[in-house]
Amino acid sequence: MKKQAVEILAVVKQLMAGNRQIIAIFPGEHPQHPYMFYYLENGYVWYTSGGNQRSNQGTLEDFIAKMQAGRLRAKFVENGVVIDHPPRIITAGLQYDTIYDAATETGNEGYTVGRTEIWYGQDQFMREAGMGYDWLEKKGLRPNPKELGLTHVFLGRINESNPSNVFRMMQGEMWSPEGEARTMIRRKGLGHTSMSVGDIIRVGGKTLFVDRMGFKDITDTGKEFQAKYPEGAPDAQQKKVWREQAEKRRRHEGIRPRK
Repeated sequence: MKKQAVEILAVVKQLMAGNRQIIAIFPGEHPQHPYMFYYLENGYVWYTSGGNQRSNQGTLEDFIAKMQAGRLRAKFVENGVVIDHPPRIITAGLQYDTIYDAATETGNEGYTVGRTEIWYGQDQFMREAGMGYDWLEKKGLRPNPKELGLTHVFLGRINESNPSNVFRMMQGEMWSPEGEARTMIRRKGLGHTSMSVGDIIRVGGKTLFVDRMGFKDITDTGKEFQAKYPEGAPDAQQKKVWREQAEKRRRHEGIRPRK
């Protein structure tokens, strides 16, 4: 064991001397090469058992994809030190499965599971929402807090409860600095990572519409909405489009459509 440790250290020093960034150490399949070293050079991942022989393993993205697929088992290296978790250069390229992964990536516990609901507007709705809540109300297109699923997509419930802090935290450069949320956002059929005018925060029993200036409390507009438009909003065709999109998304995500 001590001999292997000395041999590993020698290869690590050799690679680092050549300005190569070692990112992982894998068990080898040959007695003469008990360990394989993966390192990053000029945007590509290479592996070697030491010496002059090496093999190109593709881009860092390719390497990450193999790792996420469970095809690689490794001890990782960061700044020349062996660690049990993927180094920052790898985790920066990993894609989120849920909004809660941002807590691990950023170190901000505000992204952990809580009671503050985050709803992002669907693309069709967001094309109109950018004009602000008053404009939507005049056009009869404001969202119904009783049926947010028609116009919005639920991202999750986070721990942070201050609306202003939530808005800041949900900017792309804060919770997805390296594009980690890109796949999740696309999977949900959305087109924006940063919280914008038209998105919704539900916290403390209130439904808050992100407006052009601050937030608009629309908590009590559900009953008002139905009383004002008992047969549907004036722009019924627009509502029909939103409803069809919502049902399509539910089917895509394996959720039983509403009857």
